Amino acid sequence: MRKKKILIFAYLIISGVVFILIYGFIRKIESKRLIESRIKFLPEFTFTKLSGEKFKSAEITKGPLVIMYFHPECEHCRYEISELVKNKDLINNYDFLIISNAEKEEIENFYYETGLDNHPGIKLLLDEDYKFSEIFGAGYVPSIYLYDLELRLIKSFKGEVNPDILVKYLIHDKPE
Repeated sequence: MRKKKILIFAYLIISGVVFILIYGFIRKIESKRLIESRIKFLPEFTFTKLSGEKFKSAEITKGPLVIMYFHPECEHCRYEISELVKNKDLINNYDFLIISNAEKEEIENFYYETGLDNHPGIKLLLDEDYKFSEIFGAGYVPSIYLYDLELRLIKSFKGEVNPDILVKYLIHDKPE
């Protein structure tokens, strides 16, 4: 009788653990689908400019647009941005939102040190409320999102990407 109770108890525990794992897996899939649906077109968001003013996605009326989530301490981010700055066709023909949740002073130093301040198509924004990951589902830096002329998502990348690959996806939406 005691052995039977132990087996029932073990069965209940194993069943509970399996249920919790399946439930977590289903919630993760649902969350991923929700994010994919949300970013299919440029989602609503508000971030802060270095000047302290708010910048809203509603200010963007057309693409193509490159959104990059980065951190100044990330070596992959530093490399990728330095390569972007070298690629004049890309940097001069597309609008960029480069967004970070790092401290403002750290981002400002990065902005001037990398020469981003010399490119009017680049807006550096602060994610002070840590909303970027929630909105775009970005768990990695760098993360890049490419939007076409109608602000539809073309492609997203997690991790470092060569600027030539970005051009490959954007070339058909190059502004005239």
